[in-house]
Amino acid sequence: MKPSSSTDNFRAYCCSLDELNAAVEGIHQGLPERWTLPTNFSSGGKEKLHALLERNDEVIAACSRGGDGPRLLAARHDRPDPSVVELMAMFNAIGGDGGLVVSRQLEANARSANAALGGRPLVEHMPLRLYRFPREHVDRLQQDPRPVLRTPGAGDSEALAGFLDRFGVETGLGAPDNTDQAVEEAIDRGGIRMLEQEGALLAIAQRGMTPSVGQVRIGLVYVPERYRRMGHAATIVRAITLEVINDDIAPCLFTDAANEGTDALYKSIGYEPLEELVHLNPEP
Repeated sequence: MKPSSSTDNFRAYCCSLDELNAAVEGIHQGLPERWTLPTNFSSGGKEKLHALLERNDEVIAACSRGGDGPRLLAARHDRPDPSVVELMAMFNAIGGDGGLVVSRQLEANARSANAALGGRPLVEHMPLRLYRFPREHVDRLQQDPRPVLRTPGAGDSEALAGFLDRFGVETGLGAPDNTDQAVEEAIDRGGIRMLEQEGALLAIAQRGMTPSVGQVRIGLVYVPERYRRMGHAATIVRAITLEVINDDIAPCLFTDAANEGTDALYKSIGYEPLEELVHLNPEP
C-alpha cells in the first residue's frame, strides 16, 4: 500500500483491486450491491486506480477511477459520513479532476472536497438509482416460454457497434471513444446477451462475468426503437437476473432516476431501489 495522506485519525491511500475487495468483504453488512461502483470497476483497457479511506484504523469508504473517467465513491452508512477533509485526502490519493459518481448523502461534502482541491465546479449530469434483487422475489423471474439468449461472436460486431453507439447517445453517456475496440472487449469478456426472434435482434444486455464481493452489475439494456413497448427489456433482464442468481451471485443494476418507465420496469421484475446517487461532471 502507498499512503498519500495520514493523520492521527484518518488516512487515505491507494490500494490494489484485491485489497479493495478484501476491505469491502468485511464492511458491506449484507449489501454488497452498494459497493458495485468501485469493486466492479476492474475491466477495460485503461489503467484503473483504487483507494481506501480509513478512520481510526477502520475502512469507511472506497473510491476508483479509470483514465479520465469519473471518480466512483462508496461509503459506509453505519458510520458518520466522510468529512470534507477526509474526502479531500481520498480524492488527492486517487487523483484526477474528472467527474464524480456519489450517493446523494455524500454529494455536498464531495462537491466541497472537489472545490477545495481546485477542481472545476461540478454540474449534475444524471440522477441515478441503484437497485438490488432480493432472493425472495426469484419466483417473478420464471417465464413461459423461457427465452433462449445468445452470446455474440465476431459476426455480431457490426450490430453490437450500432447498439453501443445508439445506447450512448440515448442515455447521454456518449458513444465509446473507439467503438470497434469497445465491441471487441465486450465480446471477449463474455457478458453480452442477445435476445432474438426469427433472425431479428430484439434486445441486448450485459452482465458482469467476474463477481466482486459476491455481486455483479447488469447493464447496457437496450431495445431498438422499432421493438420497444413489447416487453423485450423485461424479458432479457429477467433471464439474465436468473442466470446470475443461479450462479449464486447477487445481481444489481442502475437506471436514470428521472426515467419513470425504467423504474416501473425493474420494480415489476422484482428489483428494489437501494440507493439514490448522482453523476456529476465538471463544467466545460
